Amino acid sequence: MPSEPIEIVVTVEGGVVGSVFSTIPARITLVDFDLIDQGGDIETWDFDAADVEGDIAETLATAQAAVREARQAAEEIAQTERKSKYLSKGGGQCPYCGSNDLKPAGIEAGAGQLTQPMQCAGCGRGWSNVYKLAELTEVGQEESPDVE
Repeated sequence: MPSEPIEIVVTVEGGVVGSVFSTIPARITLVDFDLIDQGGDIETWDFDAADVEGDIAETLATAQAAVREARQAAEEIAQTERKSKYLSKGGGQCPYCGSNDLKPAGIEAGAGQLTQPMQCAGCGRGWSNVYKLAELTEVGQEESPDVE
């Protein structure tokens, strides 16, 4: 006895569906509420993946690449927002989870900057605070620190 195909229902309201795919035979029903409101009908058709297998593989690969790019862009945006928020608040809280339980490591000196590795005890993530030389303030001879 043949089994009934998988049923996929796609609903659309105020938008566009670019593609709907299935790797197994399926019955696809498109419910476009915008068209129904204008007297349109619900569309249903049977889809057999074997009929368009090459097109599906290529389209899926393209879609997967687009999803990877979108995730990367979203992470870059989130990273920029975390950094901006962290810097505007002067540090003091984990840029990932907001915890105040931070564990600074030693400070490393470089040309015109200091770097301080940080670790959050709350979420375990790490980052580095970078302090850059921004200004020189002269002090009087009597106020000069001892420099060796």
